[in-house]
Amino acid sequence: MPLKIVTGRNKKTKALYIRGSYLGVAVDKSCRTDRRSVARQLLKRLEGEIERGEYPARRLPADKEERTFLTAAIAYMEAGKRKRYVAPLIKYFGDTPLAEIDQDGLLFRYVFNHRSLLRTGSNASSVSFSDKSPKSWPRITSP
Repeated sequence: MPLKIVTGRNKKTKALYIRGSYLGVAVDKSCRTDRRSVARQLLKRLEGEIERGEYPARRLPADKEERTFLTAAIAYMEAGKRKRYVAPLIKYFGDTPLAEIDQDGLLFRYVFNHRSLLRTGSNASSVSFSDKSPKSWPRITSP
């Protein structure tokens, strides 16, 4: 089925859509305009992108290296997300591979880095292991 310019399925919108397939590539894309002349230009541009292999955008294969928390944090910040809490997390996790970061790993790191709370003494009463929580996670309470 060749690419066609059609009206939207929803009657509330006047935007035109490009639908169909071209060279085996399925397309269902909004033109974001109600003018047929602009939609025709977008259709021609889209056909050119398909012929050159630029549409749909190809995802790069995963690197041979394991992704780390640091690379994920940088990608997060480059995407324009809030940076407020990222710096302490980068300091804490650093180059830890993402595959190692799960709930059990977080608990182990927390207990390892805060082992003074588990020693006997005045702080020992502030940590309680609850059987109600999964895997008896420690709950920190105020002294």
